[in-house]
Amino acid sequence: MGKKPSRFQPCGVVPGAEPGKERSDDERSWNALGSTRVVGDEAMTQTPTPQDSDDMTTMGDFQLLEKLGEGAMGAVYKARQLSENRDVALKVLFPHVAKIDKLVKRLYREGQVMGLLDHPNIVQAYAIGEHEGSHYVAMEYVDGQSMQKWLGRVGRLSVADALRLTLDCAGALAYAHANQVIHRDIKPDNILVNRKGVVKVADLGMVKTHDEDMSLTQTGHAVGTPWYMPLEQAKNAKEIDGRSDIYALGCTLYCLLVGHPPFTGRTLVEVFQAKDQGTFPPARQFNDEVPERLDLIIAKMVAKQPKYRYQSCEDVIHDLESLQLAADKLDFVNNRSAVRSSAVASSVSTGDRTLLTTDTDPNSWYLLFKEADGAPVTRKYTTAQLEKMLQEGTVSASDRVGRTAQGSFRALATYREFQGTALAQATKKGADQNSSRYRNLYKQIEEKERRREDRVERKEEEAQSLALNAYWLNIALALGGALLGVLLLGFFLWWLATGLGG
Repeated sequence: MGKKPSRFQPCGVVPGAEPGKERSDDERSWNALGSTRVVGDEAMTQTPTPQDSDDMTTMGDFQLLEKLGEGAMGAVYKARQLSENRDVALKVLFPHVAKIDKLVKRLYREGQVMGLLDHPNIVQAYAIGEHEGSHYVAMEYVDGQSMQKWLGRVGRLSVADALRLTLDCAGALAYAHANQVIHRDIKPDNILVNRKGVVKVADLGMVKTHDEDMSLTQTGHAVGTPWYMPLEQAKNAKEIDGRSDIYALGCTLYCLLVGHPPFTGRTLVEVFQAKDQGTFPPARQFNDEVPERLDLIIAKMVAKQPKYRYQSCEDVIHDLESLQLAADKLDFVNNRSAVRSSAVASSVSTGDRTLLTTDTDPNSWYLLFKEADGAPVTRKYTTAQLEKMLQEGTVSASDRVGRTAQGSFRALATYREFQGTALAQATKKGADQNSSRYRNLYKQIEEKERRREDRVERKEEEAQSLALNAYWLNIALALGGALLGVLLLGFFLWWLATGLGG
């Protein structure tokens, strides 16, 4: 199968590994650690706090160089593995998380799976270990950035580049599936491209293996990203196979060609409703370069029912290669003219005047909306401001934002920074809608019950009226009969008297 992690190095205390700030329930998931970038994204890169002692920046065989990012579970550092003289990405659990045995097992399981998958397009693990309560995985350092970051800069890829990248990912997934490993979270954010244009599938923190420990994933638990995972995975992440990765790869290919996923909506509830309906606009509707046959391939990859999808990644590769449109190497990585720099001057509307800005602050966002007269404008906000506006309902998950005022805009909820809040809002809205629906249902039931009681009451009144009428009718008939009897008796007596007298 491939080489296993060769060494289990002891490590020291991780500097700066303080518990993360309070996060949403969605961000508390295992994906919070798995989604930390193992690349040099400028939005995530942080320089570690200088320490007085060299020992504080060394963890056994690893010398920490800089902090790449962190989640609710731990942090990822760029480090130097001294014994191998190579740079690595070191994923380390926070001390308070390391006290939870199940989460430690998940970290080790991720490292073991990555170590077994020896493929040029999969990020590989070099070592897993623990020292003085600190648990880590040392993995391949990718000097580049995620495709989500690239899409934020270029908007979308050419057909040639999109096919090249998808074929590389499909090859990596075919290898993983052959080794009984399902990724379960394929998306642009988990596909890395280094500076040489080599594609790397990353973040195997949510993989499913053939001999998966049933205690690590609850049955019926949804694992993945709503915009890319299939419905069967949303219902039960354990009862899936490689076809779920094919679905997610199809959604990713569509996003590479268009700039956004195929299934969208104002809320996550609407996204899943769109997936359940199973229809979406063809990619060529947004990108004239996309041939009809490629749209048909994508449609088969993202078919609602697994039995109608491609049954293996090899089948996907065969049909994509038959188009003969894939590039030999990724052009957008080296063709800087095709990349819209995030530092170019951009127009920002601020009331009645327009300013030019060259702001590249990763905490800055530009919200696209329309004035009363229909004119499109952008306004600048911080991450915290948009989070609050999303919570308050001032903006919705489908409102479009971008990193630059004239850059690529897409739905707010498709950015990792806002997915937790968007999910919480969608869940709350879904609960509110259910409560409203139930209240309306109860009102309908109460109204039906009231009408039924009215009908019963009317019937009882009618029955009482009929009974009363029958009673008086019987009395009338009795009196009439008695009177008639008296008259007949009188007539008979008169007749007898007359007859006798005569």
